[in-house]
Amino acid sequence: MKIIQSFWTRNSFNLKQIQGAWLDHSYALTSWALSNHTITQFYDANEVISNHMVDLK
Repeated sequence: MKIIQSFWTRNSFNLKQIQGAWLDHSYALTSWALSNHTITQFYDANEVISNHMVDLK
């Protein structure tokens, strides 16, 4: 079974501006990473679909 995670943003995307309900954007990024890691523990395939290519530099 393949699990699909989606991530959608506005046209202007900046990782440091995304924080949702978290106190800091770094907590939001950590939660996404932990979510992805947890899914890969239970399923063989995981795919992330987004409306933007993300540059992590």
